[in-house]
Amino acid sequence: MHQNYFDHAATTPALPEVREAVCHAMAEVGNPHSIHQSGRSMRDKVEWSRQEVAQVIGADDPQQIIFTSGATEANNSLLHLPQELWVSPFEHSSIRELSSKVLSNKGWEIEAGPMQGTVSVMAVNNETGAILTHPLSGNHNHSDLTQLVGKKQVTLQGLQSASFSGHKFGGPMGVGVLYLEDPSSFPALQRGGEQEFGLRAGTLNGPGIVGLGVAAAIVRQKNLDQEEERVRELRQIVKETLLPVGPHYNESENQSPWILSIAIPGVLAETLVIEADVRGYAISSGAACSSGSTEPSHVLMALGLPLDLIRSTIRISFGPSNTKESASGLAQCLVDSTKRLTKP
Repeated sequence: MHQNYFDHAATTPALPEVREAVCHAMAEVGNPHSIHQSGRSMRDKVEWSRQEVAQVIGADDPQQIIFTSGATEANNSLLHLPQELWVSPFEHSSIRELSSKVLSNKGWEIEAGPMQGTVSVMAVNNETGAILTHPLSGNHNHSDLTQLVGKKQVTLQGLQSASFSGHKFGGPMGVGVLYLEDPSSFPALQRGGEQEFGLRAGTLNGPGIVGLGVAAAIVRQKNLDQEEERVRELRQIVKETLLPVGPHYNESENQSPWILSIAIPGVLAETLVIEADVRGYAISSGAACSSGSTEPSHVLMALGLPLDLIRSTIRISFGPSNTKESASGLAQCLVDSTKRLTKP
């Protein structure tokens, strides 16, 4: 089934090594904040994961890694900063809904914002895969790295904070990271305990963090360039097969191959998603966080795309389990469905 799963931007299947590590950690008894042997054993595993995560994103110090429940919580931490927050028009809702101050854009190019305050620009757009350039114009620069980690080399230069989730690159759901260049200067996110260097109170999700560490360790062993080239081939197979139905691609000049945003004129996106699902293929009509929303995509609206194309846009997102055969099969399924649905 996983080879026909093309919604990796929403979540990826947990890697076998991750599942095994999480189950093993769940079988252990020990709060990582306890001082007895069982607690110390779990804490050692948590700190090993902290080191692996720090290395996979190129952080200087493992103590710059704060474990959270996911990227949404990490992004929401910007609410604690005592300064204006400016966001790009393409941000995930967990950033976009924090502020009404939106940076200007010309297409995918984001214009430099104010020299004061916090500026947040995601690294890779979760709906289209466009790679965005952060203007680095604030006192505090933040970036959501969720669609970047595990796929390309991460650069933290110029950033004071960053965020990502574990389940986008083979880790478990319910665990994520807030990177802080200087944790001592950041206000506490939660109160009620001294966990996570006094920044985030509450017992850590030990098994989830262990799984995240294993996923990060596996990423560090990968040839990311080679895997990206393989995905580019899959993406090209889909694009070439779809040519007969006249697709419109929502792409940027600087594009991540892992996400393919396509508008097929004359067919509602939800209809194609259902058609594909019936035939065993999983795709989406946009970001999973917007599932069920009747509002048009704010990302595509910011690009000036006509409403009819916005409502016809589907998202195909690739992962390690996809093959040339499954990519070809998905694309042919979409072609056949489109021709049948638009037949006079």
